[in-house]
Amino acid sequence: MKENRLLLLLVFTTCLTIVFSVLPYMVCFASEQRKESWVFKLAEYSPDPTAAGIAAARPKAMEWWGNEVEKRTNGRVKIEWYWSGSLLPEKVILDGTRKRLCDIGSWVSIYYPANMPLTEIGSSPGLSGRVYCVSSAFLDAYEKFPEYQDEFDKRNNVKNLLFMGLESHQFLTTKEIRSLSDLKGLRIRSFGGFVTLMKEMGVVPVSMTGPDMYMALERGTIDGLHHPVENMAKYKTYEVAKYYTKVDIGAVLAIGLAMNLDLWNSLPSDIQGVFTKIRREYIDVQTRVYDEYTEKQLKILKDAGVKFHELSESEKQLIHKLSLPIQEKYARELDAKGLPGTKMTNFVRERINYYETKQQR
Repeated sequence: MKENRLLLLLVFTTCLTIVFSVLPYMVCFASEQRKESWVFKLAEYSPDPTAAGIAAARPKAMEWWGNEVEKRTNGRVKIEWYWSGSLLPEKVILDGTRKRLCDIGSWVSIYYPANMPLTEIGSSPGLSGRVYCVSSAFLDAYEKFPEYQDEFDKRNNVKNLLFMGLESHQFLTTKEIRSLSDLKGLRIRSFGGFVTLMKEMGVVPVSMTGPDMYMALERGTIDGLHHPVENMAKYKTYEVAKYYTKVDIGAVLAIGLAMNLDLWNSLPSDIQGVFTKIRREYIDVQTRVYDEYTEKQLKILKDAGVKFHELSESEKQLIHKLSLPIQEKYARELDAKGLPGTKMTNFVRERINYYETKQQR
């Protein structure tokens, strides 16, 4: 019996010796794990917000996001910015993110309609006049529909980080537009569901990238474009097109920010949590920045000699009526492909109505 007690004491003493021997190494290892850091290369096609000034509302909001990510991770995450397409051109950033030519990239859904069919619901005209409502509704849809998450994860090998809507589209043309009849026969740069709307309005839609618009206007290849005022200021198309017509054909959700999925899956949960939590806060910040910058951007156009007109409320309502069947037709096309097109479109509309009511309070 005495021998058994001595044996147990010896085993216990040996175990304690082992534990206290390795404990400092375990603590050190855990500490090193907590101190692991990352530098993420971010590809963005818009100009540096410092250099672009008030022409860069969305990049200004993105800069806030990057600073907040760094702060909330206690400096463990750093964002290395590549503005103005200096790492990857606008049209291939999503592909580049998928292949990890960059770590994080700004996607533009109109360049990937086959890869982002549900996101392209956001390129439909007439959804809402406010970027806050559209961006919030699509984030809600992303959190509700697994098929929408799969669009990023499985179709594109990226993890979506932000939804970055654009304010309501207006016309900027080389010819004066006072009514819908003045648009007939004009060649207007367009995209997504807006292409069908342009045809319904008697316009000839023309497809091209944002950076190509200036030269196309200058050469007369197109007669105008529809864009939020920020893009008119950013691309300086007001220098060659001197007529601004307020039509309010809708804010769009055609832009976002995504991380390479393999990289995302390699991150610890606390770092992932920072990115997840901040995405809804970003929408509030971007909205405030847009509100602050829009009047200043309009002043840029006015100072450049641009003339301003606004369609009548009855003509705006007519455009809205033309927009609804376009949304529904695209939704049915998605249904036929086995995607929740109608369900998600209806959900987005409901959430937009909720947020519009919320903003009016």
